[in-house]
Amino acid sequence: MIPPLDAATGKLPFAAEDQPYVATLNEVHQRYVKDAPEPARRGVIWRAFQVWHELAQTVAPGSRYWISGSFLTEKARPSDLDVILVWDEAHLDAFHPELSQDARVLLSHLTVSAVQPAGTVDKLQPMGGLIDGFYAPSWIPEHTAVWQQRWSTEYDKTTRQPTGVRMGYLEVTP
Repeated sequence: MIPPLDAATGKLPFAAEDQPYVATLNEVHQRYVKDAPEPARRGVIWRAFQVWHELAQTVAPGSRYWISGSFLTEKARPSDLDVILVWDEAHLDAFHPELSQDARVLLSHLTVSAVQPAGTVDKLQPMGGLIDGFYAPSWIPEHTAVWQQRWSTEYDKTTRQPTGVRMGYLEVTP
């Protein structure tokens, strides 16, 4: 169940370290599109996410997703939806060199890793910039820890430094 937003911060309340709130796609849609300010704008972002999600499921079926960012706040006009494809070892074949070229290209157009080699893309905004797409292999603690920290910490837009505000994020299962 998704708790009410924190009245002081306008964000999901911080649950606990490494603990997202679990929700279904329908619950997220109801809460952050239908029942939210600017449902038309949020609906456009949500439709982009639905296409993104459908494509990601073709590469890593049954994956979990962590969602955070302004889409989960009281902000009237969020610019995008931030999502991480959390894939399991069972999906490792999707990243194998022998994977079909089509699947590798699809994955590379949907996400980037939390931990990037120097000189590579560190942010990917597919779907016309409506989605910030990332991935994290669930069995590599360093990768998931990066996102658990980022997704539960508010950062100053100017300095990019933590503000000290902690917030919740969602884990969505298919």
